[in-house]
Amino acid sequence: MESKDYENVRESLNTLKEFLSKDNIETLLMHSQALLNKFAPIKEGGRAKIIKKIECKGGWRGSEETLKIGAEGEIVKVYYQNNKYYFDFMTDDQWYLDHGKVFQRTVQRYLYYLSEKYLEAI
Repeated sequence: MESKDYENVRESLNTLKEFLSKDNIETLLMHSQALLNKFAPIKEGGRAKIIKKIECKGGWRGSEETLKIGAEGEIVKVYYQNNKYYFDFMTDDQWYLDHGKVFQRTVQRYLYYLSEKYLEAI
């Protein structure tokens, strides 16, 4: 490479470095999240209900009462992966299975990461 080529590469890298500043990345992420939410079948902050049975195995076993068909809640965040939408979903009523195998209402509410096949806008 000639010295002019090196200078062009250096300028390009400096431009890229400026573009990849924290502010630009945050702005890019903000715009991408806005676009994602615009086309999502359920919007961030929107209401949804569970429309399909969710298998509650392992650590999810105690959530079967919370994640039953018809349970309603709020979409907290929208994601898009592998050509599908996913959501952080917070149900209105949440329960846990205590040591006596009895469902109790929770004090602290949790988010559930669910794909679009389990939820429908209401």
